[in-house]
Amino acid sequence: MTASRLFRSILLVWAALIPAWAHAAPQGLTDNTDSIAVVVGNRDYKQTVPVDFAANDADAIKAFLVGSLGFREQNVFVLKNATLNEFNQAFGTEKNPQGGRLWRSAVEGKSNVFVYYSGHGAPDFKTRQPFLLPQDGDPNSPESGYPLETLYRNLDLVKQKVGADRNVVVMVDACFTGETGRSGESLLAVSAPGFAPAKPKTGGGVIRLAATSGATPANWDSRAKLGLFTSRMLMGAAGLADGADGAKPDGLVAWSELQKYLDDTVEADARRDSGREQIPEVDPSNIILKVAAPVPAIAPSFSRPRATRRRGSARARPARARRSRPMWASAARSAPTGRTRWPNCSRASARPRRCATPRTGGA
Repeated sequence: MTASRLFRSILLVWAALIPAWAHAAPQGLTDNTDSIAVVVGNRDYKQTVPVDFAANDADAIKAFLVGSLGFREQNVFVLKNATLNEFNQAFGTEKNPQGGRLWRSAVEGKSNVFVYYSGHGAPDFKTRQPFLLPQDGDPNSPESGYPLETLYRNLDLVKQKVGADRNVVVMVDACFTGETGRSGESLLAVSAPGFAPAKPKTGGGVIRLAATSGATPANWDSRAKLGLFTSRMLMGAAGLADGADGAKPDGLVAWSELQKYLDDTVEADARRDSGREQIPEVDPSNIILKVAAPVPAIAPSFSRPRATRRRGSARARPARARRSRPMWASAARSAPTGRTRWPNCSRASARPRRCATPRTGGA
């Protein structure tokens, strides 16, 4: 066998051994033409206090989806002060999970899906399950709310419809401890300090971003007039998370970098501004976000020196907080680099914000 033939044979064998992900192009990298989003911002309520910045949160997330991720504006459904009927129409119900507008609008094999909620969340003390509070809901009557577990289950079905090459992401900036974020005020008739709702079950195909975990409340970014978790997510995706894990900034935000940035800044800023603990929870993913210009709501924050903007990420986390983080949080950072990209992608303040666990209901 000649040297040239031997070399070609070696190349063929080597190519066969390379994992398939090394050849596959990143899914959803440039085309969000058929992607769908439902964005809910519940500020005003009939039976409880408002969530001051929830409408701002919804507007900022829509700007991010359209301006940074390339969603078509007509495919981003924004609901403000949504009633229970509107939740059911958007997401379907427990008995009819495919009856919602989101399911009908998602295109098989073509749609990425992004769901966002900012508003009050509350717990059901009997089942320990958290629920999102509609504008016409009573925080003391779980049957008047939209169960978080129903949302996750219905999104699992949407994920099955759009397929493995597309992403379904749900972000909840709310809390479920029964707090309002206002000093001395509670959503509930019965006080339950330290109450930790159960974690809703999910099939695992949905990527979840939750503003808080366990019994910790969610807080505000009073400067930006947004939820703290929403504010920091938008800042991270706009470039502040690029290099947060120690790597050299490259114009791309790996999901592990976004996790690290959110872990550090949300916890540090909540403690500094309100003296309260807020530890977000973010599922691992291989998504990569392309750095894009910040949305208008957070643009003023980018006029300050970079070191000031990122001061939260430079602070070491207490050992107790590090131990409380899910085991997958550290494992995700060493995951393979066959990453999925989205085009141009992704509330403690001086005045505490509303409440939230997975920041799914907010106060």
